[in-house]
Amino acid sequence: MYRLLKNGDFNPVFGTFYKKLQKYRNAYFLTRNFDNLTRTEIEILLCIANDNFPNNAKWIAKYLNVSKALVSQNIDSLVTNGYLERTIKTKDKRWHILSLGERSTPLLDNLFSLAEDFNKAINKDITYEEMKAFTDVLKKMARNLDEATQEVKEQLKNIE
Repeated sequence: MYRLLKNGDFNPVFGTFYKKLQKYRNAYFLTRNFDNLTRTEIEILLCIANDNFPNNAKWIAKYLNVSKALVSQNIDSLVTNGYLERTIKTKDKRWHILSLGERSTPLLDNLFSLAEDFNKAINKDITYEEMKAFTDVLKKMARNLDEATQEVKEQLKNIE
């Protein structure tokens, strides 16, 4: 079926990368003035500042890989404190549109430099070809997981 990865294989790479990523992000947040906002609140503001991003709690939670409840709680805090504004669609009252509030304007330069600095740090010494190869591998792995998931679902149908 599958073989377990051994010590010399790539097994620890993803865990190590994630730990290093968290260390960098935590250290970086300590060097900037973000009005004592939490990292989740800052990430929500970055999502909403991105014009190409669906600006509602469901999409933000999916993108940040956190619960919708956590995002909703942080959004409520950001709205209460003037960093975000919430507009409710007239047709479907459950659908809230979020936009940057007046209080977030002074933070925008810091927020954008945060993203830019992160991209510079993580992509340093990586060529376009290397990044493309890495992205291609990740896409193939995602496709393989989708196919494997379908196979498992089919197996479950046969068991029932």
